[in-house]
Amino acid sequence: MDGSLSDGGTGMFRELYNSILEGAEWHPPDVYFLLHDFESYADAKLRALTDYADRDAFSQKCFLNAVSSGYFSSDRTVKEYAKEIWKII
Repeated sequence: MDGSLSDGGTGMFRELYNSILEGAEWHPPDVYFLLHDFESYADAKLRALTDYADRDAFSQKCFLNAVSSGYFSSDRTVKEYAKEIWKII
């Protein structure tokens, strides 16, 4: 299989296909911008798959990403919202 979605010739996805490319009576084409950045998405996915093939390098990238993310805590975030936005504490 090539990974494409098949309807077995039923045409059940034709309406979806047309609504994305041509629009529908209630919305313009690609109203959610599904195709707007599809090429860059596909390129990024291919890079990720290539990177993943080198497990050691991929593990290092994962580690560096995690340690570079900085401090985050949902508790801290909720406390800041409560204090600065909702002004309840």
